[in-house]
Amino acid sequence: MPKLTKNVLSSIFPSTKALIWFWIAIGILFFGLVCSLAMAFTPSANASNSPPVVLAGFVFGFLTLPVTALGLQIAAIAEKRPVPKLVLGVLSVMALIISAIILMLSMRADNESSWPMMGLFIAPFIVLFSIVPIYALTRAPQEFRAISLADQEERAIALIKSQGGEVTYEELATELGISEDKVDALLLQLVRSKRLIGAREIPFRRFYTIFALEEKRLQILGRVKARGEIPMRELAAELNAPHGLVKEWVYRLVQNGRFTGYINWDEDILYSAEAQHLREAGRCPNCGGELGMAGKGIVRCGRCGTEIFL
Repeated sequence: MPKLTKNVLSSIFPSTKALIWFWIAIGILFFGLVCSLAMAFTPSANASNSPPVVLAGFVFGFLTLPVTALGLQIAAIAEKRPVPKLVLGVLSVMALIISAIILMLSMRADNESSWPMMGLFIAPFIVLFSIVPIYALTRAPQEFRAISLADQEERAIALIKSQGGEVTYEELATELGISEDKVDALLLQLVRSKRLIGAREIPFRRFYTIFALEEKRLQILGRVKARGEIPMRELAAELNAPHGLVKEWVYRLVQNGRFTGYINWDEDILYSAEAQHLREAGRCPNCGGELGMAGKGIVRCGRCGTEIFL
């Protein structure tokens, strides 16, 4: 069941046409109730010599409630969405059931032996009026799921924006009350629908918008070039990102030709260096060992394992 957020309330609120019929039905109910109460507490002669309360109950059950039920049924038919259609349909059926109960009690109090027949007379109308809410009930679960999903999407987008475009799956799962696997499916749907533009870093259970990712890349470039060298774990702490993810970002910068330098994995330190200088040297800048290709724009020292980014 989705929370009662603005999005949910707007989805279950009846349409204007259905609402008009709803208020007509309520007006009929109120007017009939006032008239019945006036009849019940105003002594007057009547042909059947029935007590005024019994006569008022009969009139209220035979006229007011059935007409009210009809108005609610029209409202339910006019409504297109299953959730408000279900509510209006149930109200119309309840009005008929109450009508049957009041009529049978009034006839029984008036010593009418045919009071069970009144219930049998109204029963087919109750069944007929039940068709609309039953139909709506078959569609309501799907509607609730769609409402819940739309609400989760809006809340996920709001959380990501509030955190500067980066969020962990755990944070989203806690906020939305769903599992992390469902969080990934939700993010995939948002990316496919282009409501979010960014990357799902699935192995690290994180999501970054395209702007947040670019900001991280610029921070890497700025910090390394400003210092000349920086420990990877220190860089990861400054970026508030897992060590492995920062490593992936460095590789992507290299592949896109935006960073040159090298990294010593034994010391776990990233160095900035000019590509031309590295090419001219032709040897490992860490130990002087021979170099071998390790990927696009990457060569690796066969002696110490240092990776050089050209």
